[in-house]
Formats: sequence, structure tokens, C-alpha cells
Amino acid sequence: LAVAAKRKKLVSALVLVAAALPKPPDVRHDPRVFGLFVLYLVPGAAELYLRRRKARMTPEEESNEMLELCTVDMGRIPREVVEAHYALARERRGMPWANQAFLSSARSMVPNVLFPAKVKRWIERVKAPTLLIHGDKDRLVSVAASRAACVMRSDFRLEVLDGIGHVPQMEAHP
Repeated sequence: LAVAAKRKKLVSALVLVAAALPKPPDVRHDPRVFGLFVLYLVPGAAELYLRRRKARMTPEEESNEMLELCTVDMGRIPREVVEAHYALARERRGMPWANQAFLSSARSMVPNVLFPAKVKRWIERVKAPTLLIHGDKDRLVSVAASRAACVMRSDFRLEVLDGIGHVPQMEAHP
């Protein structure tokens, strides 16, 4: 979205999948997701939480917890994709910078939620045809956020996938 807004010539068409867009003020955050992001914002506490989580859980358990948070039905994810997540989680155990990279990524999204003006300006400036794809059961980013973007931009198109969570690319497949 930022590239499409700032460097228009680089983007001829845009597809946003469960994008972290600002939600309307009357839409509540999922309590579990909200609690996790508040924790991720607290320096020291977030790092301690991730270290303790790593000590008490196997890589497979960590992956399952994340996939369950991001999906409506983890059973819909192809087994080979789940296995790839397990392999990546095992590999991440040997990366001393992995927790900090995760926290940096999580923390980078918070300003877009708390201070949505910048993202709204990006939405206004996009020239490329834009498709938003969103699961109606997404707990991380409410589908209301995509709907609000489409209200701002009537030329944006929204496809809502029924019974799907935050990762439709994994959960909704033929």
C-alpha cells in the first residue's frame, strides 16, 4: 500500500490480503490479539514472554498456537504447509535475532492502528486498481477495516471470504 501510494509508477495493480488497515472506531479489537500486541509493545516484558514461551513450548506447539490464532479452522491448511511452518520454527530456534525481528515487525504495525491518518493518506493516493481480500472471521485485522477502505475509495474492490481467518492464502484453497 505504501509503495503504491508513494511510487505509483512501480505498481500497476494492487492486491491487499488481510491488510493491517485502520479499523473504524466503533469496531472492537479481539481481546486476545489486543493483549498480545500490548505485551509486544512493552520493552523487556515482550522479550521475556517470548523467551519463556520458547522454553515451555516445542517449535510445533508454537506454530500451532500461531496458526490457531490466525485461522478459523487450522485443519483446512494443507499438511505440507503446516509441516513447512514446523520446519521454519525449528530453524528459527537457532537464530538469536528471531525474537527481536518478530517484535520489530509486530511493533511496526501498531502506529498504523493507533494513528491511522498516514494509512488513510496512502489509501487516498493509490492510483492502481486495487483488490482487497479479507476473511470475515479475521481476528487480527477486522474485515471492517477493509470495508472502511472501500468506503473511502469506491473504486477499490473487496472480496470477503466467509468462514475464513487472517491467512486466506492458506485457509481457503481448492
